[in-house]
Amino acid sequence: MSTNDEIMDALRKVGPNLEMHAEKTRDKLNEISARMGELEQYVVGIKPTSGAPAASSRIGQLAAAVKDNDAVTAFKERRQTSARIPLDNYRRPSAAITSDGATPAINPFPGVRPGIEAPLLETLAIEDLIPHVDMTTGSIEWLREKAGADVRAAVQAAQGVRKKEGTLAFEAMESKAATAAVFLKFSKQVLDDQSGLAKYVEQRLSYGLDDGIDDLLLNGTGTNGENEGMLLPANHTALDPAGLGANAPMFDYIRRGKTQIRIAKGAAGSLLLHPSDAEAMDLTKDSEGRYMTGGPVDASGRVWGLTPVETTQISEGQFVVADFQRAAVFFDRMAAMLILGYSEDDMVKNLVTMLMERRFAVSWNRPSLIIVGSFTGAT
Repeated sequence: MSTNDEIMDALRKVGPNLEMHAEKTRDKLNEISARMGELEQYVVGIKPTSGAPAASSRIGQLAAAVKDNDAVTAFKERRQTSARIPLDNYRRPSAAITSDGATPAINPFPGVRPGIEAPLLETLAIEDLIPHVDMTTGSIEWLREKAGADVRAAVQAAQGVRKKEGTLAFEAMESKAATAAVFLKFSKQVLDDQSGLAKYVEQRLSYGLDDGIDDLLLNGTGTNGENEGMLLPANHTALDPAGLGANAPMFDYIRRGKTQIRIAKGAAGSLLLHPSDAEAMDLTKDSEGRYMTGGPVDASGRVWGLTPVETTQISEGQFVVADFQRAAVFFDRMAAMLILGYSEDDMVKNLVTMLMERRFAVSWNRPSLIIVGSFTGAT
């Protein structure tokens, strides 16, 4: 038998088998294609068993991934025998949770408002009333003229008569730099885990530092490293209520303080009041029921030309009238500084110390221009 005859004989034997396998392959592809069609319908919300389209709740990521995938298109066109569909961005839809009318509404994941609810803080103003000067040493020394000086000239009574001799004396004064400071300790973990906590603590420490200095300007004792405050007897002049009479209005006391400063050759520019005393003055009425300060529609609130500075740093019933521009100087030795670090055994405890500090000094140059009084007995 020739070679060609052998080839033809072999093809006759294989032919029926090829036709059988081709037929099976076509049936399998048709079955897979039908299933893919059902899958697409299910994804977009159509249930083929019902014969009618349902409301779509999943038209989105999965539908686009299946319908527009190049591999699926090639598979449907029978250019390849399988299709891989990446679903990296697909989020599995969760089952709907509905109320049966008896189950109370529950929010298992409460909303979170960012930030920290801080306490309301006092407005700080006392330091701002005093002129500031930089200092480069640990203390300030100066000479202050003592009270009672007399250098006013007088006419010579007659020839040969002794002329007037003046009197003038000085005293040495010194003000040392005080260090005001406050610190807090935190675990390193809480500072890392709580976003914004470090900044919040920094702001609170900064306010606490300024608040402490405002208090020291009023009430500093001059001992244990503290500066002297203006309420120490040597740093101010007490109000002289002589002649005001019993039950004098609060306004009269303030006017007397302003007069004392003017007699001392100053010009009153500041008035410190407790908020309760400021309210009492605002509500004061005359015999006809009219407000003495202009009433609620008057926005100025000025008393004898002075704008009250309300502060809880001063005690209720007490007030200060002053010419701070001539009476005092605030010396800045070191600006406020925030220091982070380990102290003592903080490192082994994983603690961080946050320290806020500032160095300053203050001189009360002219006590006669700071009048401190009390509303005791006033109406």
